[in-house]
Amino acid sequence: MSFAAAFLSGCTFPISDPVMLRAIESEARSLITDRPLNSSDGWVDIPIRRLPPKIASLNPKAVTVHRWGVDIIVKPGLDGGYGYAVPQRQEDLPMPAKNGRHAK
Repeated sequence: MSFAAAFLSGCTFPISDPVMLRAIESEARSLITDRPLNSSDGWVDIPIRRLPPKIASLNPKAVTVHRWGVDIIVKPGLDGGYGYAVPQRQEDLPMPAKNGRHAK
């Protein structure tokens, strides 16, 4: 039993709680307004130690503000990994939502 609990505590699962998702979206929108983008690159990385509490609770490996919105990488991988994308507008998502990579 303790092995199973320890194993599961190391896993990352998608958030489905609508209250938590709204909180993450709200914090991501704050990052968009609070962080000026690097004009030459069009993005800015947010230091992990400066993340808002709900986003920090995801234990992300990287959080980046782009012109299109915020990318929260929870588990990096060769294909870009997975996490959450919070666009400024739904049509601004970098990949179609039907691919299952984006929280809505």
